Amino acid sequence: MLKSSLISATCVAVFFVGALAQSAYAGPGGGPAGDGFGVTRDSGGSLLSIVDPTREDDAANFVFTLFGDQNDTLVVGDWNGDGNKTLGLAREDNGALLWIRDFTGNGSLVYDLFGSAGDIPVVGDWDPAAAGDEIGVARPDIGSDTLEWILRDNTPGTGFSRTLFGAATDVPVPGNWDSDANNGDEFGVARADSTALLWITEGSGGFDYNLFGDSGDTPVQGDYTGDGNTNFGFSPPGSNVFTLDGASIEFHVFGDTTDDAFRSGTFGQPSPP
Repeated sequence: MLKSSLISATCVAVFFVGALAQSAYAGPGGGPAGDGFGVTRDSGGSLLSIVDPTREDDAANFVFTLFGDQNDTLVVGDWNGDGNKTLGLAREDNGALLWIRDFTGNGSLVYDLFGSAGDIPVVGDWDPAAAGDEIGVARPDIGSDTLEWILRDNTPGTGFSRTLFGAATDVPVPGNWDSDANNGDEFGVARADSTALLWITEGSGGFDYNLFGDSGDTPVQGDYTGDGNTNFGFSPPGSNVFTLDGASIEFHVFGDTTDDAFRSGTFGQPSPP
């Protein structure tokens, strides 16, 4: 469960392009259980996502989708509580953050304004009493070196919560870090330590600290074991190699070295500073 805590950036632009290729972006398929992974790529000014939903490294299973332009922040979540993760976009629009989400995976789009330009979009199960995922933002404040999470309730217009968790330059990595799927997702950040990628997550007994990856790697957390818990993952910048902490450590070569790795819940954000 999310708790109010304090330990101690770059949103981009949404323009719908093309049709959505499929609705679900999670496994298990015939390969390893759990979430898939993928990359985003500038395709002639449009944003192309390429997903391996089964983590089998089988090109026959790859999903290619044009959705947005090259400056968009692509997000994914279970927007309608049906258990399937579908696409969405977050866009800076006249000082605000515009969300456009495909609720059913068939191009039926829902538009919301939530957050401000410069906020980092985050997606998770903030409201365990309601089915599906909710939207939110993480707002870095360089002056106070804090990261403020502003999370919306499941029903638009009913309210939101504000919590400080992490430092201004941390990368938000929300997930089911306490191994309890019944109380929603928890806060987490990935921090570029002196030589390693430090993960600070909210566990069942307090904060957990783990090193997984090198300083500057892009975190790509997800459920890589199929048990509903969130696991670590990373992809070095300028590399197309993914290292995922599944039932065993998985190594995948996927996409091109110029692609951007995406994380479960948030696609296409830049690597941590």
